[in-house]
Amino acid sequence: MKHVLFLSYYFPPAGGSAVQRILKFVKYLPEYGWMPFVVTTESEKIILKDESLIKEIPENIKIIRTSSPDLYNFYSRFTGKAKTSDADLSALAAGSKETSLLSKAAVFIRAAFFIPDARVGWLPYVLRESLKIIRKNRIHVIFASAPPFTTLLAGAFLSKLTGIPFIADYRDPWTGAYFYFQRPLISTMFEKFLEKRCILTANRIIAINQPIAEIIKDVSRRGESLSEKIRIIPNGFDPADFEDIDPVIENGKFTIVYTGTQHARMNSVKFIRSIEKAVRSEPEIGKYLLIKFIGRTSQDVREKIHNSKIRRNIKFIEHIPHRECLNHAAGADLLLLLIPETPGNELIVTGKLFEYLRSGKPILCLAHRGDAADIIRKANAGYTIAPDNIDEQVSFIVKSFNRFKNKKPLIEGKRDQAYIQGFSRKRSTQKLADIFNEVLT
Repeated sequence: MKHVLFLSYYFPPAGGSAVQRILKFVKYLPEYGWMPFVVTTESEKIILKDESLIKEIPENIKIIRTSSPDLYNFYSRFTGKAKTSDADLSALAAGSKETSLLSKAAVFIRAAFFIPDARVGWLPYVLRESLKIIRKNRIHVIFASAPPFTTLLAGAFLSKLTGIPFIADYRDPWTGAYFYFQRPLISTMFEKFLEKRCILTANRIIAINQPIAEIIKDVSRRGESLSEKIRIIPNGFDPADFEDIDPVIENGKFTIVYTGTQHARMNSVKFIRSIEKAVRSEPEIGKYLLIKFIGRTSQDVREKIHNSKIRRNIKFIEHIPHRECLNHAAGADLLLLLIPETPGNELIVTGKLFEYLRSGKPILCLAHRGDAADIIRKANAGYTIAPDNIDEQVSFIVKSFNRFKNKKPLIEGKRDQAYIQGFSRKRSTQKLADIFNEVLT
């Protein structure tokens, strides 16, 4: 059995979408001859938890948890507010007009000095513990998954210090990201330098899709010469998660479910406006409609939705265990996929999309262009509509409701099941193991 050092800030009992990719790799790698040593943060520092995920970690996996000072503690001390969620910080970064001067000052300090991200305080801790592991065990490969991009710095440093091959896993782009902070010029230049060094140090680079791979090439300024060490492993679903699913059925309700974080850049408010218009055109919809938003929602989004004329048809459910979330999705009549409205959002492919695909339920994606929309169309799994096309959304909702009322399927034609099965987490892990073996030859 070969050994891989796994660097991941997020790991169970942390919950949320960022955990799933890493958890499933760790879960299935031993089946392909690789034993992970996981270095992560202390569970006490995690806001969003899902204790149920711990059961999926094989018993013989070694997990080392370290301290990790971060910006969120700094922010709460600086502003005098309670420790906030990632969703609220996303709203803050988007430039909400309601933020205080202290909040804006906190964002400026984060942009100028917390490089590459708010988790940079973790760097000395992860380096120290990782070197202890390397001294005591024969580690064949170092794997680091980002964001946060502090993990890639750690992986690159460790590889330089020890000569062990380094694999960088990009779940999002770094300095080319749609959510990239507007930093002072000197800070931006320094961060771009850091990313380039990580890219050039890595023996292999994994991206979740081709657009992110192209951004990595641009950042490195090596173009096609970098292609030989870039591999694509998309996000996916774990077939085991769908065993013994217990759908949450809202009897007699036309149920629309969204799972995941909502923040200022999401387009749920526009969707609610479309629903309002659909209800005005066909009032019967209002008698049957139930919209469930499952997951963390930033306060500014909640307030806007609370003012909606259909607020009685909307239900917020705070973060719940992953299995319960899948149960709600399995009981939906329609699954809603929201893509942040930002430049470059064509490359966003959230992990929930693949669980939506596996659920077998129709998907409404509020994006007509980009990788997520292309996957849905190729799978024949739902509909893609531009977020600004209110009339088309209204028409779709009315049509879907009438099909629901008449007990007809919302999607015509069969899904491409062979294509969907290609996104199995187990298959993805086999690809990862192949990459590990590749760098050793």
